[in-house]
Amino acid sequence: MAAAKPTSGTTSSHMPVAMTPSGMRALLGTVQHVTDDPRYVWLNDRVCALEGEVGPRAEGDGFDVVLRISLMTWEPVTDPREQPANDARS
Repeated sequence: MAAAKPTSGTTSSHMPVAMTPSGMRALLGTVQHVTDDPRYVWLNDRVCALEGEVGPRAEGDGFDVVLRISLMTWEPVTDPREQPANDARS
């Protein structure tokens, strides 16, 4: 579990790391922001998906970290019986 403490609140994340065949470290996880700052309190009940990678810098000194964070949006669950049939013959 990683955490950062910005002035507007706390961001926590859970990021398991796996090695890719190319030697990069692949990151997949979740991010959640917690704050009492009125400007960002709307983020408290949101969950974000995180994906990224860590690899050596081209210059050979240190690592580059690339992250993509996507806000997950709730949608109502639909009954599959109410959906049109997915018929491979058509």
